Amino acid sequence: MLFDKEMHCGKYSIRTKTNSLQRAQKSKEAIMKAVSELDKAAARGVIHPNNASRRKGRLMKKLAALEAKK
Repeated sequence: MLFDKEMHCGKYSIRTKTNSLQRAQKSKEAIMKAVSELDKAAARGVIHPNNASRRKGRLMKKLAALEAKK
């Protein structure tokens, strides 16, 4: 039961971090940190590896758009 609660909280913290990062459109360092967090969450089983990959792809797409504007 405790494990389920930890996974549930972990999922929401990852979701909150990535969503706030997407809204803020922060720098490359912040996006790379978010990618690292997604990898760790997928490795721990908090989120599915395909879910992590999809989110990383979306972040990288936003990063590419930001860098193209500069």
